[in-house]
Amino acid sequence: MTDRSAARGRLVGEAGGASLVVLALIVVIVQVVGVAAGTVGRAIVDRTRAQIVADAAALAGVQGVDLAGRVAAANSGRIIDLERHGGPHDLTVDVTVTVGGAHASARATLAP
Repeated sequence: MTDRSAARGRLVGEAGGASLVVLALIVVIVQVVGVAAGTVGRAIVDRTRAQIVADAAALAGVQGVDLAGRVAAANSGRIIDLERHGGPHDLTVDVTVTVGGAHASARATLAP
């Protein structure tokens, strides 16, 4: 009986070592997936915030360039480009902003 119990102990010990390796591999994979999900999530949030800031800055830009800059800055954004076209009754504003690492563009107009 001692031969069988010794053989069984070796088999259990080898299986336990393999289980430990598999468990360590699973932990590493879960950590990598978690970091990747956080990175992708942050990029999505930055892109959404950039679009919201661009929309708000474009609307404010109809009233004035300074107001557009203040609106963008108040929302953690920075205007990269702002163009105003047309006259007082058909004014169109195109703006591009950056927030975090994301860029977004928007247009607002007073035209009927």
